[in-house]
Amino acid sequence: MKKIFETNVDYQMQQSVSYRGAAIARINFTYSDEQGQLYNAVLLKQNLPNIEVKNDATVRFTKITNDWAEGTFTAILIGPVTTSGIGNQERSISEGQFSIKLVNLTP
Repeated sequence: MKKIFETNVDYQMQQSVSYRGAAIARINFTYSDEQGQLYNAVLLKQNLPNIEVKNDATVRFTKITNDWAEGTFTAILIGPVTTSGIGNQERSISEGQFSIKLVNLTP
């Protein structure tokens, strides 16, 4: 199994990665509240030096197998997101946990 991620390493949204020559956020995070309002953490600070970007997220894998991954996360999200723009409300998630099935779609 080729490991793309490592356990017990904090992956930071604002530590950009290069995709086709452009700096992009390592993590894109979307949250929907009970009313269906969407909040995002998707903006990369280094790409928008003239505005205040609060978006941030951290993901840590605590267990990775061939079929499954588990870990923790935190996020600061901004919204709500609408068809006409994004609001200025902030949502903070701390001590989040995840457990996901891994699917390999590589031919």
